[in-house]
Amino acid sequence: PAIEKKADWAPKTVTIPSTRDGSWQSFHMWFPENAEGKVPLLVALHTWSSTYLHTAAYFALAKQYDVHVIAPNFRGPNTVGNPLSMGSDAAVADIVDAVAWMKKKVKVDPERIYIIGGSGGGHMALLMAGRHPEIWAGVSAWCPISDLKKWCNAFLRIFLMQIL
Repeated sequence: PAIEKKADWAPKTVTIPSTRDGSWQSFHMWFPENAEGKVPLLVALHTWSSTYLHTAAYFALAKQYDVHVIAPNFRGPNTVGNPLSMGSDAAVADIVDAVAWMKKKVKVDPERIYIIGGSGGGHMALLMAGRHPEIWAGVSAWCPISDLKKWCNAFLRIFLMQIL
């Protein structure tokens, strides 16, 4: 796995193979290098229209409170032609894989692993709570998409209005 180092406080990009399908999946991570003992881990989930590159606010908070943070890409933006991004088993595995990688590389407190996301990230946070409740000490889902049929119909209407 490759780690790209940036400024001391900036997130680093990590790329690891998926346990689900072997494809290479990226995530941003940051950890307080001088932390003593086990440290909480925050898993920050991007909205469906973006990627892990749009999670900077979480990293600023992690630095302020000296906690580990990761932002998995979980198959990228939810766009036409990218069905694996919408709560698929592969997207779930990407998040679990990133957590497992962090637990191997830094001192993570397994009793204090939290997940947070808004919109599509909120949907994924709820999905992760249901699929892997044994991992999370807490889940924060902000304005999650909870009715996929209504969301898809609204998205399609907006898309059609833009092109017609």
